[in-house]
Amino acid sequence: MGALLHDLGQAKLPQGILSKLTKLTSTEHQQLKKHVVQGLGSVKGEKGITPLILDMIVNHHEQLDGSGNSPEIQAEKLSRPPLIIAIVNVCDAMTADRVHQESYELINTLCYFLANKQLFDGELVQRFMKCLGGHLVGNIVKLTNERLALMLERIVLNPIKPTTKLFYNAKHNHHVTPKDIDLSEHT
Repeated sequence: MGALLHDLGQAKLPQGILSKLTKLTSTEHQQLKKHVVQGLGSVKGEKGITPLILDMIVNHHEQLDGSGNSPEIQAEKLSRPPLIIAIVNVCDAMTADRVHQESYELINTLCYFLANKQLFDGELVQRFMKCLGGHLVGNIVKLTNERLALMLERIVLNPIKPTTKLFYNAKHNHHVTPKDIDLSEHT
């Protein structure tokens, strides 16, 4: 229930703030942060709202390095459910088309999690990636060398570096001899 209600407070934000076409001002960003308190106020004291649900609503933007909405909260005091929601929330924000930003490919979002280990619980990120990893099989991806490859299988220990079949050079617009490449063997 907390996962469903975590952004309820956004309904009380000033009209247009979520659909603004340009970058938010610092004032608007502060207003956006208030959705947590507004969401809490909307459900606190309601029948069936447990302390766990409240925890998920209040702490879903918190990060392990203290850079979330409430920097005074220490990482070791955060429970796992809001940390899980934080991961899913960031993934959703990065992979969704927004009026002010284009979406990222899922693979790039997963790379973001790995590059920012100080922000997210590593074990939870690995579990999240394991859940999503199967969805990558069959996708076509553009590699850093501008070549296209088909995802063949995911590697459980490193789901963002699967086995692929290279088949096209996007930079020079021509097919290449198909070749299997295990991305976990490449940096």
